[in-house]
Amino acid sequence: ITAPVLQLFPEERGSSVLYVSLPASYPAGPHRLGVRISEPGVTSVPDVVGEFDVVAPAMPALEVTADPSTSTGGSSTTFIATLVNTGNTTIDAGVSVTDAERVVTGEVSPEGVSLPPGARGTVQLDVSGPRPWFGMPVIRTVEITAHTPPEMPRLPDEPDASSFTAVAFAQRPRLSRRAVSIAGLLIAVTVFALVINASFASVADLSKANEALLKQSLGADEVAGE
Repeated sequence: ITAPVLQLFPEERGSSVLYVSLPASYPAGPHRLGVRISEPGVTSVPDVVGEFDVVAPAMPALEVTADPSTSTGGSSTTFIATLVNTGNTTIDAGVSVTDAERVVTGEVSPEGVSLPPGARGTVQLDVSGPRPWFGMPVIRTVEITAHTPPEMPRLPDEPDASSFTAVAFAQRPRLSRRAVSIAGLLIAVTVFALVINASFASVADLSKANEALLKQSLGADEVAGE
């Protein structure tokens, strides 16, 4: 109030400016307010009440959290996103997922939730990505974005409100290190067996050749003796 007290003579007019400040959480829309006008220290003069309308602008806002923060799986895993309407108006919100490599995809259920001010809702995210064949687990950082409207606008348009959080998706390889080690050991044993078998076969062939040569030599000596 610019002038809390006005000194007025009979038939005189005066004015004072009243500034109304509303908190961000104040419900959006028109609201009826009243101002009581009275003469200080005087009870014989009745108070006067003036009413006016104040329109609170819509200020959509939301927050998102995800559980678990880290999940280990194969080709896919599941996260639960919790959306909270922190604004002053009812919103229809949705969730989308992305990653730096743009190889992760997500199925959202439900596709959108309607949240009045202060309410919360949950969305299931089934996240999947290409699984490595062997080696160490691949850690993928997945960004979960909550936004209103439920479908993320295309650039250059922007959502009315958005919030994001990040989770980690650890993908196990299709072949574990133990399986790879066992397979390598089997291959080594097989190769060793083949080498040994080939060596014995070579020795056997050499022995047969020597035996034939010896018989041939003995046969030649007998003929010479006759």
